[in-house]
Amino acid sequence: MKQQFSDPYRLSPDVESRLVDGRYTGRPLLRALLAKIGRRLTGRRRGVEPVALDNGLLVFDAPGLGEGGLEYGQNYLRALLQAGIAPCERVLDLCAGPGYIGFHLLANGFCRTLALAELDPVACAVARQTVAHNGIGALVDVYQSDGLDGIPDSEQFDLVVCNGPTGECDQAIAHNNDPEWGLRRRVYGSIKRLLRPGGYCVFSEFRCDSRLEDFAPMIRAGGGEVIGVIGATDLRGNDIANYYIVSRF
Repeated sequence: MKQQFSDPYRLSPDVESRLVDGRYTGRPLLRALLAKIGRRLTGRRRGVEPVALDNGLLVFDAPGLGEGGLEYGQNYLRALLQAGIAPCERVLDLCAGPGYIGFHLLANGFCRTLALAELDPVACAVARQTVAHNGIGALVDVYQSDGLDGIPDSEQFDLVVCNGPTGECDQAIAHNNDPEWGLRRRVYGSIKRLLRPGGYCVFSEFRCDSRLEDFAPMIRAGGGEVIGVIGATDLRGNDIANYYIVSRF
């Protein structure tokens, strides 16, 4: 039976302090965000630059890549803990962009190693710059991949997270749309081969354009089990636009 998780959820004080401490949400990030807003207002663009300092790990970004992950990437850890998913050996951040979600999980000790998969070669190059700058090449692999197609069959993950391209409600970034949920259908249909037995998928979706019933048949057809749905909140517990579908394979 599908489990509906309670929402909103509160982290224990020690975990919450790591999520909201000054190293991530303080001046370095604030200055970068203000600079990004200023460039957007004035029409000026810059190339690759450091944007977030996450628990000692400096994450790079480039124009147009990482706005969503930067805004609510931290919320993923809350959702994983709420779902009862334990820290694990290896995580795949699918449709990773510059990797905010995956790097956040790695920097805060949720996984020992990480793989990022992204179709955009610019995003892959930016993610590799983050890896090189922080000296974590032994911990992180970056795959340029259309869905799962570019990921070696030898990979085995405990958890796959995905903040995928949006559906039809976001016409402003139509190139990121997933018409007819084709990407989700392909991923759910073949993800089991890359997961250790009992491995989880936690995919972020948007309330404005989807519901659990859109994806549950895909999950079951791929050999998975729908575990539940978690509403997304900001760090103050306020609802935000997305939600998480938790499945196990």
